[in-house]
Amino acid sequence: MMSAQMKASVRRLDPTQDVSILVSVKVADEKVEKAREAATARERRSLLFGLYQEVKQPIIDTLTDYSSDGLRIINELNGTPQLIVAAPAGVWEKLIADDSTLLGNPDVDMRPNEATAVLID
Repeated sequence: MMSAQMKASVRRLDPTQDVSILVSVKVADEKVEKAREAATARERRSLLFGLYQEVKQPIIDTLTDYSSDGLRIINELNGTPQLIVAAPAGVWEKLIADDSTLLGNPDVDMRPNEATAVLID
């Protein structure tokens, strides 16, 4: 889900400014636990990889519909339930205006993909 605050932030940007977003997909705990019960580490990795790809694929498909507008999947972060997506702010505004079910999906979390600096005293 894209928060109202993030939507407002995107709308304030220059439409040509690139915005990178980390998309996280919620995966049912019981599915992850079942994959983790596999006999070998290789089998566990394979099952988790497949599970994460399965839950991300509908999101990837929806986002790909906007690729002609300039949206790019930067990194699918294979083996994780996340991916990094970038697009000009105007494309994110179009997704918001289209009232994409992706942006309102509570199983999908969309946050700015930015590093936070931490200073150690």
